[in-house]
Amino acid sequence: IVIYHLNFRHCLVKIAHRDSGWTLEGRAKMQNNSETEGVKSLADTELVRLAQQGSERAFGELMGRHSRGMLQIAVSILRDKQEAEDELQNAWWKAWQHISSFEGESRFTTWLTRIVINQSLMRLRQTRRARFLYMDAPAPGEERVSFELRDGGDSPEQGLGRREVTDLVRRE
Repeated sequence: IVIYHLNFRHCLVKIAHRDSGWTLEGRAKMQNNSETEGVKSLADTELVRLAQQGSERAFGELMGRHSRGMLQIAVSILRDKQEAEDELQNAWWKAWQHISSFEGESRFTTWLTRIVINQSLMRLRQTRRARFLYMDAPAPGEERVSFELRDGGDSPEQGLGRREVTDLVRRE
């Protein structure tokens, strides 16, 4: 089982396998490691190649580089930062799962952007599905339909009172 955690403020990734004792604290310590410093200086294409070979550090560096831009894309589609963060996390998860299928014919960011857009659009489709309740059909378990629809306007008494006050003010 793989556990996935993304912290957007610090762009940390936690991908832990059941035999792994790796934690976020361990990740923070690894960032000071000279090996991790070497990963930071690599180009995206090299990081992708390393991630395709299973390097969590390389994938974490890709996340650190591209999370902010991908979050902006998701927010522009979903118009809700929390939903955008959720879908970006799902997009990173899908990217990790399918990194081996990335062929390098386009830039990594192009491929990732398409994943983020697809995830965001799927979220929109899910939230826009609405249930319809027909006013002339009884709800399940009910014999008849009863709706109380409130009118936001003035009641007849309030309307009459408002007209009378307006007439008095005009006369004086």
